[in-house]
Amino acid sequence: MNPKFEPKLYFQKDASGKRILEACGPINFEQGDLFAIIHSIQIQDDTGVTKTFNVDIHVGASDTMWEADLTDANKIQALHAGPNAAGVGIARLTSRTGDPAHSPSKIVETEVQWTGTFDLVDPTTFLATRDIPGQQGAVQRKPLSRSRTSGEE
Repeated sequence: MNPKFEPKLYFQKDASGKRILEACGPINFEQGDLFAIIHSIQIQDDTGVTKTFNVDIHVGASDTMWEADLTDANKIQALHAGPNAAGVGIARLTSRTGDPAHSPSKIVETEVQWTGTFDLVDPTTFLATRDIPGQQGAVQRKPLSRSRTSGEE
């Protein structure tokens, strides 16, 4: 198993309006992997704030992605949106070893840890943090470098 984090993790609001963080990524199971239980995700934002979330995410061998809504309000509130965030995930992987057609296979459990970098994105701030040319947020028109043809605005 070779799991990863998606390049962007998004802050969202749940049905009750609480801020949550959706963490996800490809699970990348390998031959013989049966399932994994992700039990810890640690997130560090670009300011150095680090929060660890205890989770219970069951991912089967046929799944291509893992996903979790991190909901601890105090921890989520402490994290800041921005680039250059990092994470660590820890899972217990259950695999089958050996070739069951020719020899007895064994079921083995191992601890798997992975790291990754990503952006923490807050969609509610897209317009608030975007630089818009012009004054007071108004877009200024520039004159065309060529004359307009009929019907062109």
